[in-house]
Amino acid sequence: MFCAADFDNDGKNDLVVGDTYGMNRYYKNMGSNDKPIFALPVEVAKHQSRGLVDAV
Repeated sequence: MFCAADFDNDGKNDLVVGDTYGMNRYYKNMGSNDKPIFALPVEVAKHQSRGLVDAV
């Protein structure tokens, strides 16, 4: 699962990526929307059990 949005209100789309093992990571866009350069990931949440992600 992933979501691209401007999470830090700097005008550039960042990424949040999650996996089925409960690890969620935030990647800040240090470039631009046309040429993104993503920083090293920051773990933002970890769930204790494996599961499927359903997002709207």
